[in-house]
Amino acid sequence: MARRDGLISKIDLSRSPRWEPLRGLRILAVGTRHDLPGATFGPREQFSWEVVWLRAGVLDMQIDDRRLRLRAGDVAIVPPGAVDRYEWTGERRIVHSFVHFDLGPVARGWPPREGWSGRYALAEPHFVQHALDTLTALPIDRPDLWTVVGTPILELALRVLLVGPTLPPAPQVGLPACVDRALDWMRARVTNEGVERFSLVDVARAARVDRAHLCRAFRSHLDVTPMQCARLMRLDRAVAKLERSDDGIKEIAETTGFANTFHFSRCFTATFRISPTRYREDFHRGVVHRLVTPALERLAAQRIVVNEPALSRAQHRRVRGVAV
Repeated sequence: MARRDGLISKIDLSRSPRWEPLRGLRILAVGTRHDLPGATFGPREQFSWEVVWLRAGVLDMQIDDRRLRLRAGDVAIVPPGAVDRYEWTGERRIVHSFVHFDLGPVARGWPPREGWSGRYALAEPHFVQHALDTLTALPIDRPDLWTVVGTPILELALRVLLVGPTLPPAPQVGLPACVDRALDWMRARVTNEGVERFSLVDVARAARVDRAHLCRAFRSHLDVTPMQCARLMRLDRAVAKLERSDDGIKEIAETTGFANTFHFSRCFTATFRISPTRYREDFHRGVVHRLVTPALERLAAQRIVVNEPALSRAQHRRVRGVAV
C-alpha cells in the first residue's frame, strides 16, 4: 500500500463559489499621515471609497452615526457619500495610511456594498497590512506598477477583508513574530565585525516580549534558549572564518564573541563533535563536514497543497497528447 504523505493536503475547488474580478476598480490616491494626539480632521463628505490603516496610535473615527475606535493594525473601510470625522487620541504620535479608490458595479459573488464599511480588527502581522504597505511604497512615477501591481493588490486586500471571520487563521508554518524579531536582532549583532555583547534582557526588549515568554517560544520552536541560539550563530560565523580566512583560532575566538580560545574550542566541540582545529585541517584536505546546528533542524517543514481535480484533469490531457 502506498504511503500517504502527511505534508500534502488535497482540496476540491470544483464547487467553490466565485468572486468575479472587480472591473471598475481604480486607485485615486494613496498616502500616509503623521499626526499628534488631539488633532482632528473633518467632518467631510467622503468623495470615494477609502481604506484606512492605522499603523500606530489610537484613532477615534466617525462614519455617519457610527463611532469606531481603531488601534494599531486595524483597518476601516469608508464608503463614498458618508460623512466621516477623525480624532487622534492617546499620548504618542499617530500614523495612518489611506487608499482612495473608485469602484464600478460590484461583481458577481461579492457581498453587497452596504456591508463593506466598518472596522476590521486584524492580528499582526496580517496579509492585508503587508498589501497596504506595498501600495504605499509604490513609486509615484511608475503608472505601470499602479495598474499592473497596485490595483490587483488592492482587490486582493478587499477580498481578504470581506471574507471576514469565515477565513480561518493561517497555519503556523514559520516562527512566532517575537522569535523572528529576536533572531534578526541577534543576527545583526553577531555578524558585525566588532564584537557586541548583549544579554537576555537586551534580546527580550528587542523582541518586545518578556524574558519568560521569549524563552518558552525559543524552546518550543527551536529547542534552545535565546542565548544558546546566539552562541550557535557565533559558531556558524566561526565556521565561515575557519573555511575562508587564515585567522588563528585565538583571533577567531575573539572576533566571534567568545571569552577565550578554550571557551571557543569547548563550545565548538560540544556542538559539532569535532574541534575547530580538526575541522579546518579536514576542510583544507577536501573533507567537508555538514555542520547543521540544532536550531536550523527545528525550522518548520514545507506545506504542500494540491488541487486534486485540477491535477487529474491535467494528467488526463497529457495522456491524450494535449499540452498543458
